[in-house]
Amino acid sequence: MRCLLNKGVIRRATEGWIRQDVGKLLLAEQQQAITILTTCPFELCISAELYHILTHIVKAPFAKRALDQVIVLWPTRYQKRWARRLRRFGFTREDAKILAYGSFSTDESREVLGVNFVITCDRALRDKYELDFPQIRREFTAMAENLRLPYSNASLPIMLTLEEFTA
Repeated sequence: MRCLLNKGVIRRATEGWIRQDVGKLLLAEQQQAITILTTCPFELCISAELYHILTHIVKAPFAKRALDQVIVLWPTRYQKRWARRLRRFGFTREDAKILAYGSFSTDESREVLGVNFVITCDRALRDKYELDFPQIRREFTAMAENLRLPYSNASLPIMLTLEEFTA
């Protein structure tokens, strides 16, 4: 099983580690994010864009701590196409891109396509995905059935909030 973590999850974990470092109590989302990063039995993944931010822009020791726990996913052939189609449902460019990573991404070995779960701190995004899911699934199925293997085997991820995933 693979889980794609959006940037909010990594942000909450790094904020939590900073708070721990100075002896402050953690907020619930920070604790949940740290728990996922340190104890989750599934493969945890981040997008190539988030990897770039953490390695080239942030360069904080806590970013390194997060990177040690994750696998970097790279977009595959149909990721941009699916992201464009998701934008028609009213998702922001960034949200559509992450959702498309959920179906059309792979790691360096290129053995696994997509992820099982997308974990987010954004409840509104999760609610919108759930609300529009029947239409999203219809559009996805219509697109995927016309693709060549292995892309025709792609699937839609389940989207959960931090709280739902750690419950």
